[in-house]
Amino acid sequence: MKIKKNRSKIFCTVASGILLSFFISEFMDVCAIFSKSHYVISEGKDILLSDSAKVSYDKEWHSSNPKVATVDSRGIVHSISKGKTKIEAVNKKNHSKSFCIVEVTDPELLRNCYSSRGSVSKSESFEVCAITHLKISKVKFKISGKNYYNEIECSSCTEEKNSKVWKTKISIPNNGNFNVHIDCFTGGKWKKCSNKSISNIIVSESYGKFSANLKEKRISSKCAQFIYSCEGDRSRVYADSVGYLTIGCGKRIHPYESFYNNLSKDEMLGYLMETLNQGSYSRAVNNFLINNNIKYNQHQFDALVSFSFNLGTGWIYNGSYLKALILGAGSDKGGSIRAVVDVEDALRVREKPDVKSRKLAILSGGDQVVVLSDKKYNNSWYRIRTESGIEGYCYDKYLILYRNSGSGKSLNNINKSEFTNEFLQYHHAGGRCFSALLSRRAQELDMFLKGKYSRYDHRYYKKMNYKRPKCTEGKF
Repeated sequence: MKIKKNRSKIFCTVASGILLSFFISEFMDVCAIFSKSHYVISEGKDILLSDSAKVSYDKEWHSSNPKVATVDSRGIVHSISKGKTKIEAVNKKNHSKSFCIVEVTDPELLRNCYSSRGSVSKSESFEVCAITHLKISKVKFKISGKNYYNEIECSSCTEEKNSKVWKTKISIPNNGNFNVHIDCFTGGKWKKCSNKSISNIIVSESYGKFSANLKEKRISSKCAQFIYSCEGDRSRVYADSVGYLTIGCGKRIHPYESFYNNLSKDEMLGYLMETLNQGSYSRAVNNFLINNNIKYNQHQFDALVSFSFNLGTGWIYNGSYLKALILGAGSDKGGSIRAVVDVEDALRVREKPDVKSRKLAILSGGDQVVVLSDKKYNNSWYRIRTESGIEGYCYDKYLILYRNSGSGKSLNNINKSEFTNEFLQYHHAGGRCFSALLSRRAQELDMFLKGKYSRYDHRYYKKMNYKRPKCTEGKF
């Protein structure tokens, strides 16, 4: 009897282990694709519950309460009203099931907000925007930073799709980093919207267009509009050319991320500014240049951020020749005085230091010259030598001087020819040459070298003033 009892114990233990393993296996299947068992989103928002950012139709999706939230074939849950629902995913191959609970709460008062400029000059006027729920009757923009605070109330708005858009002009009289917090007026009282704010606006002294420094920067409105025109806009989530879920102007949707769908134009611009300024692109370019003591101006920064947004920031972290060229900017040991031409249109090189003297050459904004002496002629003219070897005089107002000592680097002193040739090589995708990418590179070069901004033109490669890469010959 004792032996039988022990055998019975052994049998029960083994059976319990098998049963426990079975339940653990079943539980793991139930939770397989979700990062957690319970998600909370605001009414009106969507969330991607697929474990991949790429579109996949290998699962069947179900919502137990479609009045609270629905789910589409890609695993995107759309919230409709307050409440809870169970979202179930069934693997089409092995029929294993996974589920989680989605809880929908009150809608957000503030859907999004952005600044038209991330870097501004002291006292310069710029626009800020708040996008709110339809029930909001007015908003308040509260600007704060070192030794400065101001509030601006806004009571006029426009309605776009499912939201209200509030815009106002502000200016900040102090240098430093500033945040703009937004309060919304509803139900007869002001409510703070701490979930979102316009963060880290950089205010500094006004510099010349081509003047380089080591100050941290944010994307300009001109560059944002260029990227917007390059990327196009899609108000609803779509799969991009390689299958990643995307919305707006190239914003990637990540697994378990909540977001707004069916966007207005202002919401798409808000997402773009957030991605550029608060995401990795601006941070990576700023850190790379500042950490390596390389001075840069606004349009050089803009061009490198646009380039990185299109192709990624890998060029910064790998051993690319482009990176080497930037790291070598200003490494000449000659100690010569150089200058960057700072004009919107053209600067004339004169035979003598006089506006009536014979014209020898015409320079464009961004061109570099050697200043033959720091002496000024007729109080306001420098004697210079152009890159083509012409010597003459230029008016000092349109030249930004720097000394090529090698102790401090500057993108103004990059090897322009080598940089141009290398930059244009980045027009490939999947091992093929693309004219549209070559056009974008050429327009970004105009931005970097000349401070010239334009709307994206996919045929710009036909009229660019740069030599086309050899690999494109006979292809387009």
